[in-house]
Amino acid sequence: MTTNKRSGPVIQKRDEEVLWGLLESRVMTREQLAELHFHGSYEMAKKRLAKLARAGFVLERKPPANPGHYFPSLLSLGRKGFDALRETAHLSAFLGMTWNHVSDRVQLAQTTLAHEIELIDHKVALVTAVRGHPSLSIDEFLTWPALFQFYTEELKTGERFLLKPDAFLMVAERDDLEHCCFIEYDRSKEAGCHLMRKAWGYHCFYTSGGFALRNGALREAFKDHPFRVLYFFPNEERRNVIAERLLQVSRPLDGGRIPALLKNQHWLTTSTAFHADPLGPIWLTLAEYSKVTDGTAYDPRHHFTMKRVSVRDRLIASRARLRQLFAEGDESLQSPNQKE
Repeated sequence: MTTNKRSGPVIQKRDEEVLWGLLESRVMTREQLAELHFHGSYEMAKKRLAKLARAGFVLERKPPANPGHYFPSLLSLGRKGFDALRETAHLSAFLGMTWNHVSDRVQLAQTTLAHEIELIDHKVALVTAVRGHPSLSIDEFLTWPALFQFYTEELKTGERFLLKPDAFLMVAERDDLEHCCFIEYDRSKEAGCHLMRKAWGYHCFYTSGGFALRNGALREAFKDHPFRVLYFFPNEERRNVIAERLLQVSRPLDGGRIPALLKNQHWLTTSTAFHADPLGPIWLTLAEYSKVTDGTAYDPRHHFTMKRVSVRDRLIASRARLRQLFAEGDESLQSPNQKE
């Protein structure tokens, strides 16, 4: 337990986790904090957060008046909360960080705020589901890109660029099995070409040994350090459109061939399906999309459109085999390089 030398409540271990969570995520609602740090007890969270807010450890942002639209109050880290974290090991990797840096991070536009809150909603859904699972535990679920961003290769030019995923997830399973996933949360605002650029960047980060190196291994051991890229979309139509675009990721010098790894490394679902059953068979792989559309009018090698295609969507819905992300004994647990 850390004793706060200033006025206010004594900062306990769970308080430290709450303060770090607010720094890492920028903003959260009371309901989200209750689920993540108080095991769903809203009343307990409400009382403790009120004490932290009165003492200046936590700040509350009231939503602007907007008749006909509801947006919850948002909580963020206060100056005293930041000072308290500096007395712990949480900021050991950010010795140069100042309160001004923290204050600037929470000055967000309304659309960005909505993106951040919805992303945390997905975190809450998974944490809640895993909490009741006998063999799974979440080691990390980070939403601060500075903690997991990386340099990788441009699709068209081959130049280096900084790729900033929306989140990074690490789930541990019994028998020392570990699942690492980068997350892209799409609200239909991001251009398909931008996601194609990111998809190639993830592919290169893996095959170049960048992720292996980050995990303390040699670049040559990249096959021992697989990861997946998880995409969340608002609906199946958008999911299918982006699946088609990602299956068109290739370079002329590669003869237009889509890397087999890319087909198995990228998994897609809808937010609705994820919130309903985070651990269920809800994931569409690019390999499965390619298999279902092979030889049809919607084969990505020949078909491209950003418009709604109802027949294609019905085809995918009726024939595609959706997978569980964490399924013991299932081939989905294999390293991406072990298939195709």
